[in-house]
Amino acid sequence: RPLESGVKAAHEMGVEILGWYRLNNNFASKQVLQELGPGLNSEFFMAHPEFLLRRANGTADPSKYSFAYPAVRDYVRALCVEMVRKGVDGLMLDLLRHPPLAGYEPPLVDGYLQKHGVDPRQIKPTDDAEFARWSAYRARHSFTQFVIDLAAELRRIGKPVPIGLRCSLAPFAWNRDNGMDVEDLVKRGLIGELCLMNGYLSRPDLLHRPHEIAAAAAPYFRLTKGHSVKLICGLHGRSPDETLTYGRFAHDAGFAGIAIYESDVYATKPDHVRAYRQLKNRLTVSEPWLTASAAARDRLVPWQAPGAKP
Repeated sequence: RPLESGVKAAHEMGVEILGWYRLNNNFASKQVLQELGPGLNSEFFMAHPEFLLRRANGTADPSKYSFAYPAVRDYVRALCVEMVRKGVDGLMLDLLRHPPLAGYEPPLVDGYLQKHGVDPRQIKPTDDAEFARWSAYRARHSFTQFVIDLAAELRRIGKPVPIGLRCSLAPFAWNRDNGMDVEDLVKRGLIGELCLMNGYLSRPDLLHRPHEIAAAAAPYFRLTKGHSVKLICGLHGRSPDETLTYGRFAHDAGFAGIAIYESDVYATKPDHVRAYRQLKNRLTVSEPWLTASAAARDRLVPWQAPGAKP
């Protein structure tokens, strides 16, 4: 019982433990099924091809189901509630690797057509205003509805633990177009933590420009002002020196903390262990980023640490 054991060990050490769940983590392409079989997918996913996400041209994505369907939302919600019942202190819903969460499924297409008189399959992404309206509608009636129902169910069972999201440090529109309307979720008071992964899928330039993290995250800081939302900067795939550099910039940008994806590395590799301890104690980075030659070619973005003089 790994989850129960993890909860017990974490609480014995005085550590908060979150139930981390990567949503839509399915691998069912024809090639994968031929080579490895269905074992990388849930039985629910394999049993319900009618819930697959559909593109504008009507073709199905073989590895994604859509949160437009109540049955999908019910299935995922049950897993989240099970984790909470087993004692986790919060949930971290991972939306990073497998967007979108909804596409052009009949419930969404028919609903939008009835409400607005426009077939969303005919809307081009270049039609800014109309596509934004369709994008917001799609997110609201798929993943946002899932979070609304999940929060209500946790309250009903007397365990209203915080719900966090892990998503790309991308413009709001990019996340919304992929079914994750972060603005709407924050304004509804449904989110307690946002883990923003820099440079993954969107804004890959941030992988090499850590000094621009603050500017990229500024809209999220403005959005969460006045809301009880903890902003975390996600790091992954970093050498020890890069971890120190990115951690310093995340700290000075005002993030409440950092999330390290390959956490096993920090328990098994001595160089990473030393870097993590140095970062934890906020010691001086041995080679500040702005002295590196690569940074001189980048456009620097003015920023300052919270409370610091300009």
